[in-house]
Amino acid sequence: MSQRTVSILVYAPASAPLYRTFPEELFRQRQAELGVRITLARSYDEVREAIAEADVYFGSRLQPEEFRRARRLRWIHVPSAGIEKLLHPDLVASDCLLTNSRGCMADAVADHTLGAIIYFARGFDLAVAGQQARRWEPVAQRRMPMELADLSVGLVGFGEIGRALATRCKALGMRVFAMRRQKGVNPCPDLVEAMWGPDDLDRLIDASTFVVLAVPVVSDTHHLIGERELKRMGPGRFLINVGRGQLVDEAALLRALREGWIGGAALDVFEQEPLPPESPLWGQPNLLITPHIAGQTPRYWERVVHLFFRNLERFLAGEPLERLVDKKRGY
Repeated sequence: MSQRTVSILVYAPASAPLYRTFPEELFRQRQAELGVRITLARSYDEVREAIAEADVYFGSRLQPEEFRRARRLRWIHVPSAGIEKLLHPDLVASDCLLTNSRGCMADAVADHTLGAIIYFARGFDLAVAGQQARRWEPVAQRRMPMELADLSVGLVGFGEIGRALATRCKALGMRVFAMRRQKGVNPCPDLVEAMWGPDDLDRLIDASTFVVLAVPVVSDTHHLIGERELKRMGPGRFLINVGRGQLVDEAALLRALREGWIGGAALDVFEQEPLPPESPLWGQPNLLITPHIAGQTPRYWERVVHLFFRNLERFLAGEPLERLVDKKRGY
C-alpha cells in the first residue's frame, strides 16, 4: 500500500473533556512527514461521513453499521485500554487489525491504586468521616492503622499495570502475589512471591490484605468477585477495582460493605457509568469512589500518540504492530 494512498480518520470528539488537550497540531506535522492524509473528526457525524474512505481509524467508538461501510479499513487503534465498545461480531470476524493503548496509563493507574491502599491502610477513610462530623476520634479506636511493610497485595491480572503496581508495593516493603492466565510462569520473581493461575483466586484472596482487579472483562471474568469471594475476604481485607465495573457483582459488594464482610473497597469503575446519583453505593462510608480517573495523567496524549505513530510507521512498512488485540479472546 503506497503511503500517499493511506487515509487516516481520527475521532477526537470536541464535546469530550479528555480531548480538550488533544494534540491536533502534532497530527498535522506527522501527516506531512509521513505523506499520509489525516482527517480529524470532531463529531461522530463526521466519522459517519468519512469512514468509507479510511484505511486507518483512530478512535474509541465505531458502530457496526459504520464498520460495514468501511470497506478500505485495515487497522483500528483505540486510544485507551478498553475495546468493548468496538468489539462487535463483524469486526471480530474481519481481517481488520485492532490495537489499543494498554500500558500508556499503567503508571497513573498504579499510582492511583497505591493511593487507595494507603487511604485504607492508614485509616484516612475514618479520619475523613470524623472530620466531616466534626468529631475528634482517634482512628485506632475503630481500626488500627497499618504499616505498609506489614501488608500484602494480590494482583488479579499481571499486565503492565500489575507490574507497575508490584514495583511500587515491593519498594515499600509489601508482599506481592499475582494471578494470570498463564499458570506456572512467574516473569518477575524479584517482585512477585507467588504467581498463580486463573483457578487460584481463593489462594490469592487468602494471601492478600488488598485484592486489586486489573484485568479485562471477558466471559470468565464477568462478576469474578461475587458473594462467595467477598465473604471469603473477611473484614480485614480490602478490594480495589481499577479494571472494569463488570468484574464485580455490585449488589453483592453493597451487602458486603453494609454487613462488614470486608473492611472496605475502592472503585474507579462501575457496572453503569456515570454512577447514577440514586445508587446506594454513594452512601457507603467504607467505599472510596473515584469517577473512572485512575488512568488520567498530563502525559496521556504524549504516550498514546507516540504509540500510534510508532505503529503507523510499522503499518506503512508492513511490519507487525505493537499492542495488537486478540479479537476472539477480547484482550
